[in-house]
Amino acid sequence: MERTDALNIIVSLFAATLASLCVDDAVAADVPFSARSTVLVLNEDNDHYFKLDRKFMDIAHLEAYVDRLAEGGNVTHVFFCPTGQRASFDSKVWEPIWKGLEEYPREKIWYLFRQWSENAKLLNDNGIDPYAVWIARCRKNGISPWLAPRMNDCHDGAADLSKPYRSITLWRERKDLHCYPEWNKPDWGRHQFDYSHAEVRESALAMLRELFEGYDFDGIELDGGIWFPKEKARASIPVMNAFIREVDAMRREWAGRRGHPILIGAKVSHTPESCRNQGCDVAKWVREGMVDWVICSNGGGNPIFDVPVDAWRKEFGERKDAKVICGSNYSYTPSHGMKRQSMTSAMYRGWADAMLTSGADGLYLFNLQYHPVEQAEVVRSGLAPASLLRHERFYHALGGMPVDMPGRGRIRFKAGSAATNGISRLVLAFKGDVPPIDAIAVSVNGCSPRGISSGKYVSWWREEIDPAERFLPELYSLEFELAEGTVKPGANYAEISSEAECHIVAAGISSAPSAQQEKSETPDPDGTVGR
Repeated sequence: MERTDALNIIVSLFAATLASLCVDDAVAADVPFSARSTVLVLNEDNDHYFKLDRKFMDIAHLEAYVDRLAEGGNVTHVFFCPTGQRASFDSKVWEPIWKGLEEYPREKIWYLFRQWSENAKLLNDNGIDPYAVWIARCRKNGISPWLAPRMNDCHDGAADLSKPYRSITLWRERKDLHCYPEWNKPDWGRHQFDYSHAEVRESALAMLRELFEGYDFDGIELDGGIWFPKEKARASIPVMNAFIREVDAMRREWAGRRGHPILIGAKVSHTPESCRNQGCDVAKWVREGMVDWVICSNGGGNPIFDVPVDAWRKEFGERKDAKVICGSNYSYTPSHGMKRQSMTSAMYRGWADAMLTSGADGLYLFNLQYHPVEQAEVVRSGLAPASLLRHERFYHALGGMPVDMPGRGRIRFKAGSAATNGISRLVLAFKGDVPPIDAIAVSVNGCSPRGISSGKYVSWWREEIDPAERFLPELYSLEFELAEGTVKPGANYAEISSEAECHIVAAGISSAPSAQQEKSETPDPDGTVGR
């Protein structure tokens, strides 16, 4: 299957599913997010909704879309992305997505991009601002609305420097402002703006000022990623500090005008030091009151299980109200050399368990809307401790992969408190031939499990959910039952050895609730269930 066909199939899948979610009437919850126990953030990407059928481009369907996210009462925040680079609204600062599109040959533009542009323009022509509608509807549903502008997006520009759409004029005409101006090949990081240039910072501040002036939101997430060339990043920390100080001043001004607090979140790397290596002294921003939420993320990479929450809090100093939010992408790579794989609902629960046990203040599931089956499950059940206990959790391997045998290997996993409850199994997935189950010696945390079954590795091969992934190779697995108490919160290790020739390319610990736990409705200590 061609990659383009695969993309078309998967986009059609989520569009059809999400469209069905928008049709029925819904009742707003009117539940204040401050009354909910676990911070759970979903986002709405800058193009996602606009790629639906044009019949959904009206106020009723925009409102119904938010209503669906409120079902279950688990989602506390929604981050709406209005820019990346171009705006999906009628921006006077960065060009709207539809500007100048008529000058480009229509047949050369991907049909879903045309749909995005035309639908965004249709809403605007009809006097409908989707972000204003979504913000108001979030508040009606007791959800906190934020805006999450991409501060240094490089979609399509990284793939084809000649494409005029999706990028703003400043980026196209001022290549000297790129991180690596001399680089002529596709490369996301090399073609992003270099924020050491005053023109770049002024352009970004103008965009943020337009958002503050135009929308009444509760918070703004600065989604930056790369800000400087690697060799200039550390020396650029003072420049970035000054930029954040200007954003903070803007926030304080508009909080006074709006009559309510406005928070600032920074989507950054996962450790204080790795942030400084990118030119961002995030801990200093928090200490000085310029940033309120640190959103630890790996961008488009694997979900991070090792966010050092305690290290962050130590660097916050006396600032006790700042939050550490752990972010997850919607896909991961099982091992080096393998294709990216969609996260399953059980994987999200395993990750959430590990992060909350580590002390995270909340969870941010980035771009989950592209996987509506998983999003519907998260919306319905939530990811708070009480809910995690009642559903399957899957803790996928974090290190030591792949394992090629004959020989031995050591695979690392990270689990949370919920893993100590219920029935746990070690799952090893193989590329190629699967050895007899008694041909492999396995121990987990020094305990020997019992080999129980072999079969298709369902966490990889999800034919009923992702038709676009049918071109991926089928993987088959061996499963080993773990004695109660084997899996512990924190780091867990599986020692594998065999004389047989085989290749382990994916692995995980599956932890399922007992029948009693599945039926349990025991509330959390704060009186909520499944939140």
